[in-house]
Amino acid sequence: MEEAVTLNSIAGGVLPELFDREMKKVVENVLDLNSAATAVRTINIKIKIKPDEKRNFGHVSIVVISGIASQNPYGSTMYFGRKGGEAQAIEPPHQKELFPVEKPRQVVNFTIPQTNTSAESTEGVLNGSTV
Repeated sequence: MEEAVTLNSIAGGVLPELFDREMKKVVENVLDLNSAATAVRTINIKIKIKPDEKRNFGHVSIVVISGIASQNPYGSTMYFGRKGGEAQAIEPPHQKELFPVEKPRQVVNFTIPQTNTSAESTEGVLNGSTV
């Protein structure tokens, strides 16, 4: 006996797969810091069934679409003018970092061998390491 069509079985079971794909897009968009945090995201499932004139069978169309938040706009400033008679737009130079992050320093450890304690032996061993 044939089983009745369900959301999980329609069109060979493609609906859960389509939903999962769109849900992943929605979750990625929610986690994207460049999109609006509180924007509403949607997943629309549209199933169209078009029966024949005798109502014996019908064609099924399934579409799953997500509505995600758009990217936050990026801002900038431009100056407009002419250079050599040509219209031109330029962006102002960016300010340098006021408190740059320090790079690791090279530390050199200097040890004197203990074999000869006289003043004539001043050769040491250099051992470099990064802090």
